[in-house]
Amino acid sequence: MLTKYVNYCTTAEAIETIPRGRIKIHLDKIDQTRQMELHSLTLTEQGLEMEFAENLNLYEHLRMIQILLRARYTRVHVIPEDMPYFGYWFSDDCLEYTLMMADHPADIRLRSSVHVMEWLGIEHNLSKESFQPLYPTTQIEVQYGDINVTIPVTIAYKEINVITMIRNCQRMKEEMAGVMATILDILGQTYNNHREL
Repeated sequence: MLTKYVNYCTTAEAIETIPRGRIKIHLDKIDQTRQMELHSLTLTEQGLEMEFAENLNLYEHLRMIQILLRARYTRVHVIPEDMPYFGYWFSDDCLEYTLMMADHPADIRLRSSVHVMEWLGIEHNLSKESFQPLYPTTQIEVQYGDINVTIPVTIAYKEINVITMIRNCQRMKEEMAGVMATILDILGQTYNNHREL
């Protein structure tokens, strides 16, 4: 069952069941581990330990995925290399996030968006000026029915960790709550205007 589930999630035959209740993991078929030059694999009390040739990008990807999973985020993905920025996609029970990484920590951004359905009939009432961000560094853009909210990631420690991600995502939720309230206000005003006609 585990083999079928993992293979389904990775869309590859990454795990193979072999006799006597054993499994074989094909690291070369998993995107995150395809570049590894495996030297040793050890099962410890903390889980599976892997040693591989130094690859700083791969190490950073694995470290960030681990941080996001420890912070209990789901649907964690590394943004593909053909995108104009690099980083991670992930979500929680409320929002979907894009963590846009940069060479300098001050340039790292967190983005989330909400799509306003066309059938609501309020897209012509939405503009950048409709929304008032809570923080002066927040950027709000309206494009093709999407309201995109981008905030700089505040890092209080030497590097990004679980606490950093939780705090920044909480800030994003506060900003998105304001965006949603504004959308509901505009919807209410539009509805009242139509009723008066």
